[in-house]
Amino acid sequence: MVHGEDMTGEVGRSEDIVSIERAELPVEELQAALAVGASIVIMPHARTEDGRGVYGESTLFLVKELRAQCLDAKFADESERRVFEVKKSALADGVVTIVLGLASAGLWEVVKIYILGWFEDKKMEMTYTDLSADGREESWTVRGQGKDVLAAIDKIRRQPPSVES
Repeated sequence: MVHGEDMTGEVGRSEDIVSIERAELPVEELQAALAVGASIVIMPHARTEDGRGVYGESTLFLVKELRAQCLDAKFADESERRVFEVKKSALADGVVTIVLGLASAGLWEVVKIYILGWFEDKKMEMTYTDLSADGREESWTVRGQGKDVLAAIDKIRRQPPSVES
């Protein structure tokens, strides 16, 4: 686990603290994301007993809005295999799992705009996976205020944090 850090450099403001931990998508979920063939794939955060993907309500319009900007975005599951979960939580207003393809630098900047629009000052949890050209994937789960989660992911994209054993 990586300890949370103050992403703004200001000490003592608890709303600026994020929790970062290395995540590992199940192999079958990662393979499903790759099989979708889109540059941006929104993943379910769980599966029902019959295998349908469970997505947070916050992702309901994310794919449509990204597509409206001519971006290649899809859900990991077809519409008949998706269910959306609506729940109030003290832990997070939104849970998003996203896999970005190889041309992800520009895509990430666009995705951030939409996520900021929804979660800038709200609690959220995001599992972010970036795929490299050599087939490696790095996944991180980041929790905190939306703007701080995105700032942490920007830092991770530049240089992944060291993980304590």
